[in-house]
Amino acid sequence: MTTPHPPEYETLVGQLGRWDRRRLVNLALTWLPRGLLAGLMVAALAAAAARLRPLLDEQQLLLIIAITGALGLLAGLVWTLVQRHDLAQRARFADRQFRLQERSATAVEIQTGRLTVPPIFADQQLEDTLRAVDNVDTGAQFPFKLNWQDFAMLLGAATLLTVAYILPNPQIPKLMQQRAITESIEEQIGV
Repeated sequence: MTTPHPPEYETLVGQLGRWDRRRLVNLALTWLPRGLLAGLMVAALAAAAARLRPLLDEQQLLLIIAITGALGLLAGLVWTLVQRHDLAQRARFADRQFRLQERSATAVEIQTGRLTVPPIFADQQLEDTLRAVDNVDTGAQFPFKLNWQDFAMLLGAATLLTVAYILPNPQIPKLMQQRAITESIEEQIGV
């Protein structure tokens, strides 16, 4: 049977969880745009290929842009969501990020029984950790970050794809001719 943890420890665990969620939001702010960018770059390659050979019409290009963009976003989301951290990892992250001098990790180790100390030291250490945690300015020490270079690249990829879609594709007449020949052959053989 495990002994119940003091309410102060539950307070610490709750704060570590909030910081970990903030960490996941920051990861999402990094990897969702990068995933979308990867998808749009694949679509840009398809658009370039369609201008060199009769491969895709405008509707097919739009479909490829939508599918690859969505798959890229999904990949970024999945990557973000698989970044789960156990309590000890959360505590070590908080110690590094907020310069808590290993207070959080030590408190977690003591309260989970990985480190044995006399009860009076455990209580004092937990109180000291909570005082240090209360002094953390999360917004200043761990702000949400957007990487402007990622968004500039996204804007560039979106512009490239918009231009590829709007400008007439010189391969479309050849593509339409190929499709007409294919339809004619299929009609003649009764397919």
